[in-house]
Amino acid sequence: MPEVPAQSRSDRLLPWLGLAAAAAMLFAHLDAGSLLGSDDAIYAAVARDALRTGAWWDFSWHGRPWFEKGPLLTWLLMASQALLGDSEAALRLPGVLFGLGLVAGCYRLARRLGIGVRPSLAAAGLALASNVLYFNARRPMTDVPGASLALAGFVLVAFGDGRARPLIGGACLGLASLAKVVSPVPFV
Repeated sequence: MPEVPAQSRSDRLLPWLGLAAAAAMLFAHLDAGSLLGSDDAIYAAVARDALRTGAWWDFSWHGRPWFEKGPLLTWLLMASQALLGDSEAALRLPGVLFGLGLVAGCYRLARRLGIGVRPSLAAAGLALASNVLYFNARRPMTDVPGASLALAGFVLVAFGDGRARPLIGGACLGLASLAKVVSPVPFV
């Protein structure tokens, strides 16, 4: 494993500033606009109905059983709505938080591979600059939570020190499959 070089004081501060900038970008106008009329609206409706009925395990859409996706996103949307109420911001919050996790995971992976602080920040920034990550992180969809958990699991399993990190990494990979079944496949 490559040795991570010592960091200057500014190099220790830069990742936190980068994460703050990513958070500002992803959280800006979180409650503005409406959900897309495709999968976003379906996921929101399933979670809204499950929260209303208290059905944490058997989801339905238009009165029929719904088995389209794993339960993790629905649980996250239910929890977010329970905390923040039925709003666009509540439905977007889980994706934004996992989007931040994905950006942080890109940075962490680059650092663990021995890449310097600034090139690692550039890699994380380029990931955030892609419209796939930026826009999908602001939607109630399974892609960003699944990718974020899978990346976290991979980094913890591949580079984890001690016993706990590989176990937590395995749990992250398992949760990734509960978000989107294929998420951990590239990492496994």
